[in-house]
Amino acid sequence: MDTFNDLDTSQKVLYVVGGAAVVIVTVVGLRKLCFKKTKAKKDYPRDTVIHHQIGRGPYAPSMTPFAVKLETYLRMAKIPYQNDHGMEPSSKGKLTWIEYNGHEVADSSLCIKFLNKKMSVDLNRSLSPADRGIAQAMQAMAEDHIYWLIGLFRWQYDNDKSFVMNALKLSKFTFWKFQRVLEKEAWSQGLGRHTEDEVAEMFKKDLQSLSDFIGMKKFLMGDEPCETDCAVFGQLSQVYWHFIGTGHDNILKDKYPTLAAYCERMKEAFWPDWDQCITHGGKREATKYSQETTERVMDTFNDLNTSHKVLYVVGGAAVAIVTVVGLRKLCFKETKTKKDYPRDTVIHHQTGRGPYVPSLTPYSVKLETYLRMAKISYQNVHGFQPSSKGKYTWIEYNGQAVADSTLCINFLNKKMGVDLNRNLSPAEKGVAQAMQTMVEDHLYWLIAIFRWQFDNDKSFIVNALKLSKFMLWTYRRLMTNQAWNQGLGRHTEDEATEMFKKDLQSLSDFIGTKKFLMGDEPCETDSAVFGQLSQIYWHFIGTGHDNILKDKYPNLAAYCERMKETFWPDWDQCITHGGTREAAK
Repeated sequence: MDTFNDLDTSQKVLYVVGGAAVVIVTVVGLRKLCFKKTKAKKDYPRDTVIHHQIGRGPYAPSMTPFAVKLETYLRMAKIPYQNDHGMEPSSKGKLTWIEYNGHEVADSSLCIKFLNKKMSVDLNRSLSPADRGIAQAMQAMAEDHIYWLIGLFRWQYDNDKSFVMNALKLSKFTFWKFQRVLEKEAWSQGLGRHTEDEVAEMFKKDLQSLSDFIGMKKFLMGDEPCETDCAVFGQLSQVYWHFIGTGHDNILKDKYPTLAAYCERMKEAFWPDWDQCITHGGKREATKYSQETTERVMDTFNDLNTSHKVLYVVGGAAVAIVTVVGLRKLCFKETKTKKDYPRDTVIHHQTGRGPYVPSLTPYSVKLETYLRMAKISYQNVHGFQPSSKGKYTWIEYNGQAVADSTLCINFLNKKMGVDLNRNLSPAEKGVAQAMQTMVEDHLYWLIAIFRWQFDNDKSFIVNALKLSKFMLWTYRRLMTNQAWNQGLGRHTEDEATEMFKKDLQSLSDFIGTKKFLMGDEPCETDSAVFGQLSQIYWHFIGTGHDNILKDKYPNLAAYCERMKETFWPDWDQCITHGGTREAAK
């Protein structure tokens, strides 16, 4: 990673100065563009939740799934509330948040957690520990995977944008700016690096997983709704009612009628006043709107003065140039692909071996574990040659390059006729998919935040990656920015810790005394779960949670040992033993 010295002086200056420009322009420009700060209203009624959100939507109560989620929860829990529609953001820059007796809470999940404690609400009271683990995984799949796929179809791909532009009353220029912002966030999160066809396949796989799991049940987990129903309905409401112009307008009705029926049941059960909470395609005001509304919810660019407009437009270009040029030079040195690899052998590109785990990146551990599980011939190539998507875990097979660990596995399953999930029922495959998204799109970011963002002992990661102080600072800034764009980086360390423990508890409760994730036989998702847990079990040194699996979740520690024993008999030859010697393999 330490290739900064390969830059000449002008490039170093460009990167450092440009980095500062990125921060200044982003903070000043986006704050000016995205919302106009106003003081919070102070005369709200006591003992009433004030739900801040943007204006009502055309065919669902909001264009943002998190507002639908939170308002559905308030109705499900029968908590008195009042909507305040507008563009006043929370302290974390989010537009769905609450106030209660003067206390502000940002982020829909944290709002629900706060209200559960304050109001003694438990909508999951009828669920077993294992069922709670499944529900948590389903929520992660909905909010940390499907949400981003919805965003890509809505904002990024080249399709009809008239629906979203009219619904949010956006000018072409403002739409373009929001498109750029969301494109950057999706790239940081990871899903924005894929092609539209790849994203469409992922989207259908998630929907199929949800459809198979819900099956004939009335609600997500059975005859009674639970807290996660709010999150799932929030996301699906956008697909069912607000996917116009994406090319998948009627996908639930046509391909997943189970999910369409589920949306109708949720609407009937908790939104008897639905017609009063929508604008009917913008034809009339929603009668259940708010006391105060903003006429043009997001189009506030005209509120900027000329200097701010120039700053934002020119600065936006600077961000693009500096990010593309600077980060490519800093993070990796492009080299030509080696052409003389053996035929019919998977070439697994990854970074070097790790101190106590075969890699410091969970996705390399995942992919190599999968190759061993599937008994596919492979050869490792260690280094920092990135894939076409800027990722360091990828494969080549007979000259064909495939980026992203999940896409690599999909490719090899098809090419080699492999199906490690062959013993799972459709519903079990849905659960496994949800568990995978929970660990890879939620738990992964929490691991990264503890490793890079929070102020703790960095000596382990510095020594493992041989980073200079400047490179550590640079990578911390980069990872902090990516985690902020993804969303989890906006939380405090205490909040992140609670989320981290909740994910681990969900996994622990679901695995229980089983040998592997889904039972006595390993499945494809075991490679993904092991990849993430391996970093916590062996590579979490200095984070303040070094021994959390051994101390708090012993069945997860035992699971890691079983996976290691089953698929890595040569483990000791694949690690550097704390950097004391070269890995023999």
